[in-house]
Amino acid sequence: MHVDQLIENLKQSSIVEIPLNWGQGRTVYGGLITALMVSHAQLLLNDVNKTLKSASITFVGPVTSGEKAELVSRILRSSKSVTTIQVEVIQNTEVVSIIIASFALPRESSIAITHSASEAQLSFPKDYTLLPYMEGIMPEFLNHFDVILVEGDIPFSDSKKTGFTGWMKLKSSEEIAQIKLPHLFLLMDMWPASVLPMFNRPAPASSLTWDFDLIDAESTYNGDSWWKYEVNAEYAANGYVYEKAQLWDETGKLVAVSRQTVAIYL
Repeated sequence: MHVDQLIENLKQSSIVEIPLNWGQGRTVYGGLITALMVSHAQLLLNDVNKTLKSASITFVGPVTSGEKAELVSRILRSSKSVTTIQVEVIQNTEVVSIIIASFALPRESSIAITHSASEAQLSFPKDYTLLPYMEGIMPEFLNHFDVILVEGDIPFSDSKKTGFTGWMKLKSSEEIAQIKLPHLFLLMDMWPASVLPMFNRPAPASSLTWDFDLIDAESTYNGDSWWKYEVNAEYAANGYVYEKAQLWDETGKLVAVSRQTVAIYL
């Protein structure tokens, strides 16, 4: 089942069955779980003009593919300008993921600070090779994306460097006509943890928390749009990594920024 059909089904039922081909290690791809949570939150919005400003996600435990899960949402507070919504994913009676998302109306302001990628920073490669999907080696969910690695070493290569820079898009086989808010979560979480290239052997890494800020909620994009992504580790100690990522559209406009706390097991 395509992701858009999963999202559409939420309008009829809060019970979802996660497809088997969205796996990420022993859990389901966090970007998909978050896309479903933010979609469910949108169903409670009291004003269609309110757009997401910020979301905080905690991955409490693994989500099992092929099993049913329930999304439970509630409005924590709704004012004239801001609505804050909480969504939990419950599987086998346990909370496995949670999001607190704030949607707001635009405000009049004399302050404007913009950050767009320069032409040199944007630089979509003229000659490129899509990263091949290697079944049994890469996480299953990567089969839903086209990926171009521009800078960074491959995971588990004993590199001295952290981070990745590259381009990505959802495959045409996903049949997505227009990129909407849930798809941005799918895209933003696609790349591996920034320190995986430093690993000298395969070992797990697991996102613990994810803070997502949407900078541009006004633009519209076709489903086959390319996106530039960059992630770097800011600090690592005691088995945890703190990393920052940025997402740009094809024109160089900054669309979203995020920070993740990642548990590593090496």
